[in-house]
Amino acid sequence: MNSESKQPEDSQPAASVNEGFMEKFQGVIESYASAINAEDQEKADQAAMSALMLVAMEEIEHPSPYGQLSEKASEHLMAGNWQAAEDAYRELIAMEEKIGKPGLTTKPLMDLSKLFYLRGRLDDAWAFAQAATESARRSEISTLLAMALDHQATCSLARGKPEEALAAAEEALRVIEPGKMGDLMRSMAYANRGRALSGIGRMAAAEIDLEAAWAILRSKRQSRIGTGPVVAIARCFELEAELYAWQKRFPEAILKLKQALEQRRQVGGRLMELSPHPAAAVARDLERLAEIHRENGDAVEAKEAQQEAAELWKQIHLPERAQATSPDSTT
Repeated sequence: MNSESKQPEDSQPAASVNEGFMEKFQGVIESYASAINAEDQEKADQAAMSALMLVAMEEIEHPSPYGQLSEKASEHLMAGNWQAAEDAYRELIAMEEKIGKPGLTTKPLMDLSKLFYLRGRLDDAWAFAQAATESARRSEISTLLAMALDHQATCSLARGKPEEALAAAEEALRVIEPGKMGDLMRSMAYANRGRALSGIGRMAAAEIDLEAAWAILRSKRQSRIGTGPVVAIARCFELEAELYAWQKRFPEAILKLKQALEQRRQVGGRLMELSPHPAAAVARDLERLAEIHRENGDAVEAKEAQQEAAELWKQIHLPERAQATSPDSTT
């Protein structure tokens, strides 16, 4: 599979696009790849911004039914209109199925999976993540498949199925193309595999994967606009926290989880008005922080972390999850 020569359809505008736009878009993508390979992060950021602006302008000048429905789905998501958001994602899946090109359904399937993950419907989230992976596999685009596998592993971990997560993370590591373009995805796959390994008690192997992920991330100058590197760093801190917690070294685990929260809050600050998912990631880390504080005998700190998590769930229109994690709901 060659991710260099074949771009995923899902990363491009979905409906009829003019040839002039596609030529410009392809040129910007090639500039981005060249900058990454040359380790020139400033030029890579400039190319990424140009690509985003091109896509936005194309949608304004030539609005597509897919783009309009995608925007409507996002609006429902931000407003907490869960059934309307689900219906919109299912309609997007149906639209892409009618086109019939392999891989086109991957993104809306992942979006629907993330909606269920957000709401705590973890079995549904995993089922649609698996469907997204199968869609991506048919596309024969390694980058798209690695992205889908990454999300599938995350869903498996949330379901308490580390063996499933391990299989997905290992496949992701196999399909990611060698070279600098794949480094960020590789670091995230290492972190996911480490989380899965820790879940089945293979702590030494998890530490090896943690070091592999850190080695990649520390060798790079991080993007000033992208959220991917920030999420990857957060995952590494989260894995470190779990390894310390397993050793009953709770103060170190707390420190690492707070460092993960700093990264997660960065993403939330950038995307607060665009998506509820970053805020939910912060809430989940706060819930875990509360658990570790309790194990360390820090009742006050545990209550504070849980209260903050509950407030975040309320802000993103999930009061039932806030109730489940509020201090008054625990014994």
